[in-house]
Amino acid sequence: MVQVMVQQEAKAFAAIFFSLMMMIGNYMLLNLFLAILLKFISENGEGDEDDEATKEPVDSADASKAEKDGN
Repeated sequence: MVQVMVQQEAKAFAAIFFSLMMMIGNYMLLNLFLAILLKFISENGEGDEDDEATKEPVDSADASKAEKDGN
């Protein structure tokens, strides 16, 4: 930015241009990071729900009956 400002007559234009480019670039990188983070969190959250749904509920009466038959 400093090199462009030295070469150009309109120093304010270079400062505004580079400042805007830095803000836009940082905003885009922040959004990319948050999108990746949210995708990772949502995939892990869905995986936990699938694991719970595939487990069969255990009836306490069936469990006590199986223990008695086994002994």
